[in-house]
Amino acid sequence: MEEARALLDQLMGRDRNATAAAKSKSSENRLNWLTQDQYCPYYLVDFCPNELFVNTRAYMGSCGKEHCEYTKFRFDQMEDGREKREIIDRYERKLLSYCEYMETQLAQKIRRGKARVATEIPDIEVPAQNREKIDELRVKINSLVKEAESLAERGRLVDSERKMSLIEPLNDKIRDLSGEKYLHMTRTEFVCDVCGCLVTLNENDSRITLENHEHARGKQHQGWAKIKETSKALREKFASGRGLPLSPSTRETPRVERTPIERRSPQRSETKKVEESPKKETSNGPEADERKSEEYQSKVEDWRTHLSKMRKAPSN
Repeated sequence: MEEARALLDQLMGRDRNATAAAKSKSSENRLNWLTQDQYCPYYLVDFCPNELFVNTRAYMGSCGKEHCEYTKFRFDQMEDGREKREIIDRYERKLLSYCEYMETQLAQKIRRGKARVATEIPDIEVPAQNREKIDELRVKINSLVKEAESLAERGRLVDSERKMSLIEPLNDKIRDLSGEKYLHMTRTEFVCDVCGCLVTLNENDSRITLENHEHARGKQHQGWAKIKETSKALREKFASGRGLPLSPSTRETPRVERTPIERRSPQRSETKKVEESPKKETSNGPEADERKSEEYQSKVEDWRTHLSKMRKAPSN
């Protein structure tokens, strides 16, 4: 009986038996979308990452907030305007923060998995000539990382990402010079860069790769792919200026029921009133690029964490 009631609450809302007029007075008028803490903001604006991994090893438990289809319908039916855009912007920034947090945890798992796999593979003697070229490439990589960090500190995340895109080709050259591509041919176990799963490939069947392996159709792989696609799309949206100005109150460390390894300290902020959005700047000159106002600091910090990972040579 309780399960049936909970299902109806999710589909139709807790006030499903009330009249339309009563619902309007008692529910819709009472709910403040900007400050409400009852309904999952991730679910309202797109999807809740916690739901992607139910019944998998990656499941972190419930997010602790309600996922009500009727409430989501009401949210979607809101009149378009500045207020709705501000609410969506705030919820999307929370979703981006959560996805980036989960990606950080996944990156740690992938590094540990690759380290275990690498210990089972014998070292290849790298010729002295190749070692010199590898050192030169690493110097270039470190230089690009420093430039990207400098741009990120000034809020120029698009230019910073452009610099970072130049690093992967250099990493590929290092892999070629160090003989890693030949080691790759002899491996039978690999760590998936998308979901972190340990995958065993048949060395006699070259048609099967990590991309078309059966695990790529699984719930866990598809879930992580969705998280990465979503965070990438949201980063591009906010970096291009399509989102509203960032408010520190929109940053939220995600809530999980189990404590992941090396989890960073949560910092929750309860917003008591709607903050006025700063005036739109019309200048694109050095003054706009040099600004280090509070609204950029949280975004820059996340990007610098990502940049710090690129300082190391490829460890595959």
